[in-house]
Amino acid sequence: MKNNTKAVIKFLQANKGLDFTAQDVAQALSLDVRVVNGIFTALQRDHKVFGQLGMRVPATIDVDGTPKDVKYLVLTPAGLALDVDAIEAK
Repeated sequence: MKNNTKAVIKFLQANKGLDFTAQDVAQALSLDVRVVNGIFTALQRDHKVFGQLGMRVPATIDVDGTPKDVKYLVLTPAGLALDVDAIEAK
């Protein structure tokens, strides 16, 4: 597992229950939002060893009085339980 993937998972594990978009995670970890989206797309796949680790949850937020559709990045129970430090970096 790549270090950026581990960082995204650890960030979401540490902030369980809080709402973060890909942009929020990218900003917090100083990564490009495209990198975070790519990582999370991979986490949504049903991995043969780990299972599905993440999902995007649609929501509508208010931005300056205008509704905006967003997707929050949420780890599944398998993603929350995953010990990323026990997995070798690639």
